[in-house]
Amino acid sequence: MKILIFTETYLPTVNGVVDSIELFRHELIKRGHQVDIVAPTSKSEHFKKRAHVFRLLSLPWIGQPTHPVAWPYSSQVQSIISEVKPDLVHVQGMFSCGWLGKKTALKNKLPLLLTYHTNLGEYAHYAGIFAWLAKPALAVWTRIFTRGFDLVITPTPSIARLLKHGGIKNDIVALPTGIETKNYYPFDRSRLRRELGLSADKTYLLFVGRLASEKNVAQLLVDFGRLHVHCPNVQLLIIGDGPDHHAYQTIVNARGLSEYVKFFGALPHDQLIKYYQASDLFCFPSLTDTQGIVLVEAMSTGLPSVAYDRYGPGDLIKDGENGLLSKVGTDQFFQNMLRMIEDKSLRDKLSVGALRESRKYSIEKTTDQLEQLYKVLIESKLDHKDES
Repeated sequence: MKILIFTETYLPTVNGVVDSIELFRHELIKRGHQVDIVAPTSKSEHFKKRAHVFRLLSLPWIGQPTHPVAWPYSSQVQSIISEVKPDLVHVQGMFSCGWLGKKTALKNKLPLLLTYHTNLGEYAHYAGIFAWLAKPALAVWTRIFTRGFDLVITPTPSIARLLKHGGIKNDIVALPTGIETKNYYPFDRSRLRRELGLSADKTYLLFVGRLASEKNVAQLLVDFGRLHVHCPNVQLLIIGDGPDHHAYQTIVNARGLSEYVKFFGALPHDQLIKYYQASDLFCFPSLTDTQGIVLVEAMSTGLPSVAYDRYGPGDLIKDGENGLLSKVGTDQFFQNMLRMIEDKSLRDKLSVGALRESRKYSIEKTTDQLEQLYKVLIESKLDHKDES
């Protein structure tokens, strides 16, 4: 198959959408499929010239210079279609680049599907004083944008239900992004702690993600401050970067926690895996994630998680089996962290459950499902052409 992906964000940017695209792309290529990418331009000369990546004329996004936006009217896209001759168009974003992909696929009568990676309404706060208007406007935009797609993929069932409740009429399938689980287990934790300079006798909590308000990291820091009073031997490792990095560092310093909370910034993936493997508990306070690939990565090292029962994490974490879920708006997240720290037998039990649950999320299994969806859409479109 020849698959053409349209995305609003791509390498060198690193985020959950790019991770998902790359994980599936590599596995599809291994299976003999051709996967081409259409994305906004990149300032990096290395990433501008990558094979099978087409860069569109783009404009800088106000306040987000590292996230260019494709010019929504481009004759270049039709020439890409003529060159690639795709069997299917897979849109992975809902703004200008995605719109170009949708418009061009419909014009050329190609099978068309969308992966709904981001619950847009949860990011309305980036509109500042217009946030009150942005949230309902984005809900309307989602209904408009999804019209015409043969299929919509969501990372988890809760997001599929959310779209249906929001009036989306398309066929919707929940399909999570898998990972290369064999890279995460087994391992030697004692050796890794020595290598990373971590103490053998401390308990390490880990957060991995974008340092921005939607990830609810400020609440994690407040809860950790309370936790440290009860458990002074605990440390928090924070891996990732984002617009609120400085603000979170300020919170840590103001609370006198700088000795116990360590910021590492963004790390290469092979190094990141070592921190999963060396930690005792994964803490994920996000209230917006549609899946949370980092939860799957944590599970794949046998790392139990504490998360909120909201959207993707509520689907991935089976409460009392591979982690503990917390009710939004309560003190339960802090209580669950404390419970995990104080009860090693519980952590050990949930660690076994995490490893067992992670087997569902191998990239091989999830790509099997995606490959089958592609085949069904292509065959269905061919049948319709024959009938006409």
